[in-house]
Amino acid sequence: AIGTKAMVELKAYNENGMPMEGPTGILMLEQFPEGVRITGSIMGLAQGQHGFHVHEKGDVSKGCISAGAHYNPYL
Repeated sequence: AIGTKAMVELKAYNENGMPMEGPTGILMLEQFPEGVRITGSIMGLAQGQHGFHVHEKGDVSKGCISAGAHYNPYL
């Protein structure tokens, strides 16, 4: 059985929280008993390996400052 499910729209923002040209995409996060599954697609990235992080809040009005710390479920 699936628990909580969320969809995330990805947009590029500069360090001041203003929209800019850059990667876009959609991610689906699904909670399962064994953990979270993340699926989706991201367009506009250069070929190669990439990583990502999640902020505590979705507020980008002041860039990363208003988005809060990086979310870490192990702390």
